[in-house]
Amino acid sequence: MRRSIVRNKMLRPWGFSPVKGDEVKFEDEDEQYTYAEAPYYSYVPEDTRMDNYGRSNIRFANLPDRKVLTVNMGKSKNGFNVCKKCGGAEVADANPNGTFSFSQPYHDNHPLCRHDGTVATNIFLGYEFLTDMFMLDISTIPRNLWATAMRKRKAYFGRL
Repeated sequence: MRRSIVRNKMLRPWGFSPVKGDEVKFEDEDEQYTYAEAPYYSYVPEDTRMDNYGRSNIRFANLPDRKVLTVNMGKSKNGFNVCKKCGGAEVADANPNGTFSFSQPYHDNHPLCRHDGTVATNIFLGYEFLTDMFMLDISTIPRNLWATAMRKRKAYFGRL
């Protein structure tokens, strides 16, 4: 099965604030929560870079200073709506109607932001960072069976 690549804009947030910038009372903590997905690894070693552990079906690689991307795609992967003027944001709906229910996150001497034409929709929140990784590959197929299967596959497809 072939999947097409889907591209979304990603914002690296520097921080978050409570709704309307006010302190949240304990009894009002019923906000909509979303969570970051499992990390996306931007580096996968080549087969030759994986070391074998003895005569087992285990291979491993030590990978220092590799990039890891964590992304919060919002509810149902619809992202977030973010005002480019004031920074206000909300979890995006599957069927946007063009009206936004969030307020500006900070109160100051500037006029209240109305988000007129300044809202970017379906934005993912993410952060890329460097870390050390240890990759472990455990094959459930014994190595000699795998090698035999690959030889047969090459022979079969070579005849087509």
